[in-house]
Amino acid sequence: MKILYFLIVFLFFTPLVNAQKIFDDFSDEEDDIIDTLIYDQSIQDLSTYVISKNIISFSLQYNHNTYFSGREIGIPQYSLIPQVSYVHANGIFASVSGLYYERLSPNWDYTAITLGYAKRFGNDKKFWGSASFDWYFFSQPANNPFRYAVNTGFGMDNDKKTFGTDLSVSFLFGDDESIQLVSSTYLEILLYRKKKQAFLLRPQLSLEIGQQTIPLARTIVFRGRTFTIVDPTDDFGFLNTQLKLPLLYSFANVDFEIGYVFNFPSPLKKEGALSPTNTFVFSLAYLFAF
Repeated sequence: MKILYFLIVFLFFTPLVNAQKIFDDFSDEEDDIIDTLIYDQSIQDLSTYVISKNIISFSLQYNHNTYFSGREIGIPQYSLIPQVSYVHANGIFASVSGLYYERLSPNWDYTAITLGYAKRFGNDKKFWGSASFDWYFFSQPANNPFRYAVNTGFGMDNDKKTFGTDLSVSFLFGDDESIQLVSSTYLEILLYRKKKQAFLLRPQLSLEIGQQTIPLARTIVFRGRTFTIVDPTDDFGFLNTQLKLPLLYSFANVDFEIGYVFNFPSPLKKEGALSPTNTFVFSLAYLFAF
């Protein structure tokens, strides 16, 4: 828990010192964009907004319980996902992230580096597309068949970014190969806004489809979602339905998120009946532009 406390202190108290000063340099339109940006967990989401400045963000996500594709693993434990991201005004983005488990050995599962490009298109810029490449550096590389991932994403949203949907496809490869698809739809409900503060409810429904090719309790995480396989198999099918209900509070360019995630996993051929799962989620994010 000492690691968690340190990261929370670092991510929270340091940014607040200069948060208001940084935001004074933004126009009202850019303020609205930043408000939306800091609610997104994915660097791919972050890169799809049109803004004239370069962006750097720091985030830390805490999951009270860890499930793989919504499935129980028999080990109650929390997990941490820290991430540092950079988005250039021209659409190029990069990030460094990691995954820490409370009870697995070693605790630090991997470090990932992402490099990609995203662009909006259409007359009203409601549509966007992105492509990226991931490098995974595992603490135990011999037990992990995936080293790389090629990702593509397409999505659309309304003018105010209060409703949107997207589809992302990832091809993972290395010693083995797998395909993962995630379709997500979100709705953003503004509960309160005053100057640089805002409260929002942002429910999101995600559907996960994938090819199962990795052994029991081995995981891969991309786009903030964790996947695993129950038995070595080449089954391709519907894995999980996930409902996320986060309450978001924004102060200047610092964001706090607290909420619940409900999973409804779907069994594949070699699996028996699966029970729904849920977990408490908390995250901090800090973003600045230059």
